[in-house]
Amino acid sequence: MKATRKNLYLDQPSTHVDDYDKPVMDQISAWMKDMKMIEENALRKVIRSLIIEKGRHQFHGAGDAETLSQYKEVPGPKFGESNKGSTARPIPEEETKQAKEYIESNLPDELVAYSRGGAMVQTLPAAVYDDIKKIKYVAPAAKRGWTNAKIKKAPAGSEVWADSGDSLVSLKQAAQIAQEAGISAVNVWHDENLTSSVGQPRKDKPQKTNKWRGLGIGKHQKAADKGLKNVEKTLILNVDEILKAEESELPDWGTQRSDDDMVEKQWSWVNNKLKQESVRTYIRSVLLESLSGINAKIKRMIDEVSEHNALIDISTTGSGASVKITYFSDTRNNNWLMDAGHVYALYSGKYNPGNCNGAQLIGGVTLDSDGTSASYNMGPLLYDVLLEALTMKGATGFGPDYWSVSDDAYNLWDYYLKNRPDIIVKQRDIAQYPRTQTADDDCTDNYGYRAVAKRFPGGIKSAYGGNDPENDGENPGEKLSDEFIEHWFDPDNPLSKTYHQKIKGTPLINYLRANYQLTPQGAESIGAPYDQKDLESLWDNTYGKIYPAGHRKIPHISNIWKNSYGFDNSHLLDGFEYVGAEPFYNGVTAAGGYGRQMTIDQAREKAKIDAAKLKQRNIEYKKFESELAKYNPNRDSQITIDGKEYWTAHLGNGVVGVLPSTEYRHQPANKFTPIKDI
Repeated sequence: MKATRKNLYLDQPSTHVDDYDKPVMDQISAWMKDMKMIEENALRKVIRSLIIEKGRHQFHGAGDAETLSQYKEVPGPKFGESNKGSTARPIPEEETKQAKEYIESNLPDELVAYSRGGAMVQTLPAAVYDDIKKIKYVAPAAKRGWTNAKIKKAPAGSEVWADSGDSLVSLKQAAQIAQEAGISAVNVWHDENLTSSVGQPRKDKPQKTNKWRGLGIGKHQKAADKGLKNVEKTLILNVDEILKAEESELPDWGTQRSDDDMVEKQWSWVNNKLKQESVRTYIRSVLLESLSGINAKIKRMIDEVSEHNALIDISTTGSGASVKITYFSDTRNNNWLMDAGHVYALYSGKYNPGNCNGAQLIGGVTLDSDGTSASYNMGPLLYDVLLEALTMKGATGFGPDYWSVSDDAYNLWDYYLKNRPDIIVKQRDIAQYPRTQTADDDCTDNYGYRAVAKRFPGGIKSAYGGNDPENDGENPGEKLSDEFIEHWFDPDNPLSKTYHQKIKGTPLINYLRANYQLTPQGAESIGAPYDQKDLESLWDNTYGKIYPAGHRKIPHISNIWKNSYGFDNSHLLDGFEYVGAEPFYNGVTAAGGYGRQMTIDQAREKAKIDAAKLKQRNIEYKKFESELAKYNPNRDSQITIDGKEYWTAHLGNGVVGVLPSTEYRHQPANKFTPIKDI
């Protein structure tokens, strides 16, 4: 409670009557006022706040005073003489005075300001406005000509609510009010079935049909009921996201009359956002569900990968798959964009050693001997991801490379055998010396013994019964030593086994996708591609961290994402100027494709020189002399035609083709349009 002149007894006479020109009590009181330690009306205000029943109150909309009788538990003043309430525009001073007196008398904990009521709030004097604890703006019409007052900063906890089908107050306008009031999001009601009502007979006039704008007026009116009843929102939309939306997709009709097309676009835009949010909600649920199926050691590796902004790539082909981890910030070695490991299982056709319990074996290409390379002990994570990727392709599991196995890989397989209770281990049979009647477990065709034989005491020659095969370990048929056969079927031999998941499904891959730790290609390979918002976040956490704004590689890499994954990279290309083969940012020098720093003028000069040399080598280019004097007709140069920029490429027979400069330039010749056809 603030002090007052009365409760501090400063209204009493002082004993120092004759000592000062101005009474001492007045001096003390004045000083305390200057120091903001005393307020004459504070005590009265506090007492009033204690005895008033506050709670929720409402400011009704234009001609919507019936909400006062419908929702008596949420009282409020009735503006205007009409039973339906005032529709005067702009809001008259007497109504503002009425609103002021109501707030002063009731001191609401929450004020539901619907439509015109949202404009009424802005007309309140600052001192009165501050008495409102929270404002719930519902379909606020504060920018539709009811007042010229600026939007006031809202009390903490205030909210803005809107309906996606509202044809009077646009969603963008609600977002503008939220932004100016200091509110970061808009709560949105969305009727997914609204579109099915369009074209149907109207209830009030069956001879006429429903249209978007008419339905939207109803949605605006129903918003008052929803706001007063505290009907739950359908989704929350960020204010910046709403305001950044293209006008062609999310129109704002301001103070004007909307049309059917505008309302339909607004509803459709929100409907698309709801679908995206539904996908994200599903992904989050998958994320939590997946955690229970992930080995604890693997989960720790995922956390470490996340610390380095790493992405895991999954590529599938035929019955095989490959997995790769790329670090985008390795703080331990001060490295950027580092290959932290890869593993692949790509054996197919005649190179498969047999059915192998339905498993796919590691290896199959010659990048390195055993199909694996890993840094920072990432091998287990790579292998677990590969195992799930292979099951997605129809394999039942995987097994060691039959060609060669490194010491690190051997230790990993040994760990699978002895320390992974979540893995099922199966023995691979020998076709020449079978121990089962089924061929499903046979796994020794071609070079199927080689990796195990190489690690056998005495090597391949000892394993193959004294025979030294000419073809570097090719199976010797029925010539295996008894010792090697026993070694093959030894329960502790990790290389003669296949490994399979106990838990069905792909919890690890689901977790990585839900946590945005897959590359765009990886997400597409599992049938769950990223949307634009996901791709933007992914870019910011990867290439965005290693290539600052204006870096010459941004156009090249982001255009690959654009062409491959539908990434809208326009926000990354602002400020770039393309000259010859060089991208320049805001007119400053940048590392050029020619391997050195160049200014724009130097790049232009270089392009002219290259064009001149090319012209001398090929007489066919003479017909394009005016263009080729300035530009190099490779896919590294540009040409201007009718004010538009194009990449150029020689298509043969003296024909130069062009491609819009906004596209990725390294594309096949058939993607370029001959100049004569433009």
